[in-house]
Amino acid sequence: MKLSATWLDTQMGAFSSEKLYVVQTTTKVIQRCILMTTDPGDLVLDPTCGSGTPTHVAEQWGRR
Repeated sequence: MKLSATWLDTQMGAFSSEKLYVVQTTTKVIQRCILMTTDPGDLVLDPTCGSGTPTHVAEQWGRR
């Protein structure tokens, strides 16, 4: 399978739900980044302290 750096399955369309935050990111993007860069039990930093989505996703995958 040819690998690509484009994550087409994470795009948000113009007709998706309205954003609540200026830099709101889909859960799927955050999940993919956390799984690529951490191991279970690792501490995850959310420097923007926005919606709490990174914290929610980290806890789902056994990160702190």
